[in-house]
Amino acid sequence: MKLRRFFSLSVVLALNACGSDDFPPYQTLEGLRVLGLQADAPEVAPGATVQITPIVSWPDRESDVTLVHSAVGCPDPGLRNGVSPGCPDADERTTLLAEEALDLAAVASGTSDFPNEFSLTAPTDFLEGLSDAEKLYGRDYLVVYTVTVSNGAESVTFRRVRVSLNPEPATNPALTNIKMDDSTLAGEFPAKGAKLVPEFTASADEVLFTWFISKGEFKRTRTVDTQSNEIEKSPKAAASPQTIVVMARDENGGLDYLVFDF
Repeated sequence: MKLRRFFSLSVVLALNACGSDDFPPYQTLEGLRVLGLQADAPEVAPGATVQITPIVSWPDRESDVTLVHSAVGCPDPGLRNGVSPGCPDADERTTLLAEEALDLAAVASGTSDFPNEFSLTAPTDFLEGLSDAEKLYGRDYLVVYTVTVSNGAESVTFRRVRVSLNPEPATNPALTNIKMDDSTLAGEFPAKGAKLVPEFTASADEVLFTWFISKGEFKRTRTVDTQSNEIEKSPKAAASPQTIVVMARDENGGLDYLVFDF
């Protein structure tokens, strides 16, 4: 079993195949999915640079297709007020990552983080015109990341980075381990009935966990804090490779997660 660890904070908008009754369960890692965008921190000061790494799952990828990704950024147009995510205003839109091909070797079975990181630098004047109180609360900067496949599939992911003068900016929770029946999740893929409990350091009052699996099924897709989850269906031993992803999100936009490859 191989353990990979990295941070992510995102909301995913899937644009390929809508309205089908044949969708696999949300927790199933199947098809092209951008699970998240890694960020150094969910809240930064004006002028600070945030490093972002796309996290993509494509366990059943085809060998004869190509992937192209790109990213743009802009002030949040008002997502909290129901405005559709995007950066339609060319005057406010900044190219964070020009279109370029991705190395398919970086998208292994299960989930992989791309080596093609990109960054955004919060505008130094982003809080100009706000009151002192508003500067402490801050504004959101929107990142829109697109992956396009030569077979026509497309996935668009967006995430917000809070820009503020908060002297104690929000941080990511630290997901350190997954316990399995009072031991550590390691070695063989967990059997049916195995109980899994996250070990973490919270960065807010409540942490929500989302569970993903490439083969098999969890009893719950989401759990809260130290609530346990359980393997409801375990794949046959010959079903490999197998991947489990556990994502930890908090109410301040922080996120951390662990990836287990078996």
